[in-house]
Amino acid sequence: MEQNYSIKKKSIQKIISKLDTPLIRYQKMVSSSSYIDFSTLRKDIIPWNHSWLLRTISKIYISKYMLDCLEGNWNRGMTALLKHLSFYKKVIKRSRSLFINNMAKDSMQFTLRAIADLMSYSECPKEIFKQVYDNMPNLQYEHYGSKNAIIANHLSIINYMQKYIKEDINNNISYFLYRLFLQKNRTMKYLNKQTIERLEIDKQHPYLSQNKWKKLYEDYRNIKGYLWWVFNPSGKIVLTAKGYPFSSYRTYRLKALYDMTKISAELRLNYNNNKPVSTILKNLKSYKALTDPYSGKAYKFNTKNKVLYSFGPDLVDNNGSRRLEWSKDIFLPLVFRNNE
Repeated sequence: MEQNYSIKKKSIQKIISKLDTPLIRYQKMVSSSSYIDFSTLRKDIIPWNHSWLLRTISKIYISKYMLDCLEGNWNRGMTALLKHLSFYKKVIKRSRSLFINNMAKDSMQFTLRAIADLMSYSECPKEIFKQVYDNMPNLQYEHYGSKNAIIANHLSIINYMQKYIKEDINNNISYFLYRLFLQKNRTMKYLNKQTIERLEIDKQHPYLSQNKWKKLYEDYRNIKGYLWWVFNPSGKIVLTAKGYPFSSYRTYRLKALYDMTKISAELRLNYNNNKPVSTILKNLKSYKALTDPYSGKAYKFNTKNKVLYSFGPDLVDNNGSRRLEWSKDIFLPLVFRNNE
C-alpha cells in the first residue's frame, strides 16, 4: 500500500513540475473574484482549447491538493479544494455555452469526490469535517443549473441557421444543400418548444416532472428516427448537433453529490461508534433540510454497502447499487475509521 502511494505521489509530482506555469496561472484564476466566459454565439469562436485546458488543469490542481492533505497539510489542502468548488459555482453561473457549463459541472463533481474521499481517511482531523460543512452552503440553482447556457445554445442555433441562409451559395455546395433541405419555420417552431421544455426540466427537480424527465433523451434521439431525412433533414441535423440533453442530467447529478458530501461532513462530525448511522442521520440538520431531487424524499443509506445514495436519473431505487451507469443510483461511500 505504502509502495503504491509512493509511486502515485512521484507520478503526480512529475506532472505538476511539467505544468508548473499553467498551474500557477490556473491558481490565480481560481483565487479571482469573478469569471468571464468568452464563448460567443458563433460556432467557430467557442474556446474549445480553453475549455479542455480548464478541465485538464483542474484535475491536476485537485491531485496536488489531495496530495497536500495526505502529506499532513490538511488545512491548506482542504482550503484549496473548497476554493476550487466555489470557483466553479461562479463558472456555472456565468457560463455562456453548454460546453463550458458541462465542463464546470464535471470539475465540481471531481472536487466533491476528492473532498468526500479525503474525509474517509483515518488521519483526517475532525476540524476538517467542520471546515467542509461550514464552507458548503446549500447549493442554489444558479450555481448548478444550465439556464443561461440553454438560452445561449438556443441563440447559437438561430445564428448557425442564419449563417447558412445568408452565405453566398456559390462559395460552397454544402450551403446550397443545407438551404435546399431546410424548413426554417418548422425548425424554429420545434426549437422554441424544445428550449422552453428544457428550461422547465432543468429548473424543476426530476421527481416533480417525471414524464418529461424520462422523455428528455428519448425525444432528442427520436428527432432522427426512421426516414428522418424525408422531412426537414437540415433542420434535424442542426437540432441534434446542438440540442445537447445531458446538461440537465449533469445538473441534478451535481446537486445530489453536493448535498451528500455536505451531509457526510456533518455525519462525521457527529459520528458515534455506538449508534447506527441511520439513527445519526435522522438527527442531522443537513439531512433533514436536503432532499433527493430524484425522489423528493431524504437521501437513503445502505447499511450493507455503506453508501449514502440518490435514486439517480432513472428515478428508481436500486438500493444504492454501485453499478457505474449514468442512469442508476448516485452513491457516496461512507467509510468510518476506528478513530472517528
